[in-house]
Amino acid sequence: MAQSAIDAIPSGPKLDALTAEKVFGWKSIHPYKDRAGLYGKRQDKAGLWRRANVPNFSTNPISAYAIEARMKELGRLDHYTKELAKIAKAKNIPVEWAPPDERCRASIKAMGKYGRVIPLNRKPVQK
Repeated sequence: MAQSAIDAIPSGPKLDALTAEKVFGWKSIHPYKDRAGLYGKRQDKAGLWRRANVPNFSTNPISAYAIEARMKELGRLDHYTKELAKIAKAKNIPVEWAPPDERCRASIKAMGKYGRVIPLNRKPVQK
């Protein structure tokens, strides 16, 4: 099986930023100048963009479980589950034991080609 570019990204700030951007819709993600960590802008419930710390999705299991809720919210849970099952099968572990970094990779892949959402109901092109 060919390894994609997403599989080559190690767990850490880069994978956290990619997950926040592609899955959760964050923007303007940057590292802090004087301390470790990332911050970016995300929408609150009112739709306003607020600056906040980016969670450690790829290293913290508690933050990684928010990915599944987001996939369900976006209607991409079935694609996410399939991608996570592929990864777990390749590593010969149960799906429930998948580490946080693999959950991030599965969610990015489930969103489509590098974050582009694939429409669920495609209409055939008429000529």
